[in-house]
Amino acid sequence: MENIILQVISVIVQAIIPSYFVITISSVIQNKDYDGSIYVKSFLVNFIISFILVFMKYNINIHSNLKGIINIILTSIFMYIISYFILYNTKLKSILLAVSTFLFFSLTEFLVMFFGITFLTKNRTDLLETPTYSIALILLQMLLAFFITYGIKFFKMKRKSIFSYNLFEYIYPKQIIFIICTIILCVIPQLFLIGFNSYNYSIPFLIINCMQMIIITIVLFKFIHTIIENNKTVIELTNAKMHNQTLEGLVDGIRKVKHDFNNFVQSLSGYVATKEYDSLDVFVESLIKECKLLNNLSLIDPKIINEPALYGIISSKYFFATEQDIDFDLDILTNAKEINFSIPDLSRIMGILLDNAIEATLNSDKKYIKLEMRYDDKKCADVIRVSNTYNTDIKIDLDNVYKKGYSSKKVKSGIGLWEVKGLISRAKNSQIYPSIEKGKFMQNIIIEKMV
Repeated sequence: MENIILQVISVIVQAIIPSYFVITISSVIQNKDYDGSIYVKSFLVNFIISFILVFMKYNINIHSNLKGIINIILTSIFMYIISYFILYNTKLKSILLAVSTFLFFSLTEFLVMFFGITFLTKNRTDLLETPTYSIALILLQMLLAFFITYGIKFFKMKRKSIFSYNLFEYIYPKQIIFIICTIILCVIPQLFLIGFNSYNYSIPFLIINCMQMIIITIVLFKFIHTIIENNKTVIELTNAKMHNQTLEGLVDGIRKVKHDFNNFVQSLSGYVATKEYDSLDVFVESLIKECKLLNNLSLIDPKIINEPALYGIISSKYFFATEQDIDFDLDILTNAKEINFSIPDLSRIMGILLDNAIEATLNSDKKYIKLEMRYDDKKCADVIRVSNTYNTDIKIDLDNVYKKGYSSKKVKSGIGLWEVKGLISRAKNSQIYPSIEKGKFMQNIIIEKMV
């Protein structure tokens, strides 16, 4: 009876701590907070996993050296599932979290087993095969893991300046792959070696091995920090160039308006004096167009689009569109930093939508694009709308526009939209739908504040 109670406690603890670790690490890396429902879902999934692992441990005949390794591998696999399907991270981020989980719980198991062998004067087989000792060591491992995880979370709260942005925003996919491979090649073989040899190593060897692991960890974190700083600098330089280009356009526009101000006034008085009101309408419309250009340039400002990744995408697409003689209107009335969505994913979405809009507009008679970003108080959501003209001779099937493979050789309005739909669907607080109004094709994204 006592063993059964201990096993139940062990299952519950093994369900809570790994979930807490993965959610905490994901929160730290992405500078994102998760609500209680995420913790509950992760706990339920992990509870089932832990129950299966404990049942396997005591009821399936597997060599004792393999049990711990299989346990950690299966836990890492299910951590990937939680990261991908519950936390809605990308596949690459989920793999990194799974590898980090493997490394973390392998090291905590190593420390606990070393403690058990050294201070309980028991060999590894006795520790694993005796339920009381085994469960006690598992609980000790989970307790150690909890304190380390809480320490990481506490450090984040105290040093907010270090974790003030999404680290994945400044690490490119190839670099993430390199980091994962480095961890696997440098660390995991040692853990397997230790496990297969039942931790039967001399104290000096263990000390040297620990020092090696510490050095690898320090070098890896230093490398990651260097990558982040370098990539961040490149992005900031690119955005600075875009901003300088915007300022140059504003200065030239203001100089032109100032230089021609007297001529504008005299022209207006001439139209009024001769009562040529039809011509006056055309003239005033041309003036409004020039003022609108200045207004758009004033909106391409890092203080207005206050998220660097979005600023870089929007400004680059704006200047590219204007070079193609496309009228591009901007209506930005939201705080980009407060949009409750992964910024790297949102930047990717914006790039695809604006590329599609530019391509479709080039085939239309009137080349026009409008980007709106507003906060809707009634919906308690950020609304992003990309609208563009297109060749109306081609019919767009709104029901199938997000299906994989849907495209038109003339308009190509479906390119990338399947990928956009996938990114939107992964976040439960967002949705996207297309519409056609007054000869314009619109992509409407609604991102709610609360998940």
